[in-house]
Amino acid sequence: MVSEIDLLIHGALWREVSETLARLRLRPVDRDELVGNYHLSAHWKYYQSDVNSLRIGLIITGIGRRRTRQALKWLRRIRIPKHIISIGTGGALDPDVTLGKLWIANWVASLSNLQSEGKYDLVVPDVLKTMDSGGLITVANPVLRETVRDQIREGTGAQVVDMEGVAVARWGTKHERPVTIVKVLTDYSAEGAEREYSQQIAAASRLLSDFCHDLIVESHRLWSDS
Repeated sequence: MVSEIDLLIHGALWREVSETLARLRLRPVDRDELVGNYHLSAHWKYYQSDVNSLRIGLIITGIGRRRTRQALKWLRRIRIPKHIISIGTGGALDPDVTLGKLWIANWVASLSNLQSEGKYDLVVPDVLKTMDSGGLITVANPVLRETVRDQIREGTGAQVVDMEGVAVARWGTKHERPVTIVKVLTDYSAEGAEREYSQQIAAASRLLSDFCHDLIVESHRLWSDS
């Protein structure tokens, strides 16, 4: 059965959103309902609960644009969100950026299709406009070389890189749903990024949990601003 939810939270990996799941007390939706509507990939997990009078859903898609695109296509058959917030981690393209902070994307683009597809403008509600912000580039593979990192930054003007953001933005544009993307910067996109990510992930998950809790439980300003 198709129903509407107030907010869909998207995450790529369980360990990035685990604290958010626990803090908001989101629960798995009955598997029979999910499978009965469409094929459920082993990579996808969907949770939902009513939080502070809002119906909140959270989908974990797995890494990459393809998995994200397929998971959102599947979800559309049972849940239609009014607003999507994609949360997770990102790699800083600027080595002077401070790690371990929340960052919000003004726009997102695919590195491979930037010239033909252009950039997707993202929704930044007024309540979030004091956060550090900039451009986000979605890539197919982790950026692990400084020369590549610098070329991407200089060629696109982006500050942060991820592997899923543009898929969420495309879906939102196609279905006329506002999309907001919030990242915790865990590493500099260069050699050693995977080690930095592993060291920062627990703190990043807590920071994202605090962000979602404050936004949803402590304030309704997001909904009046959108």
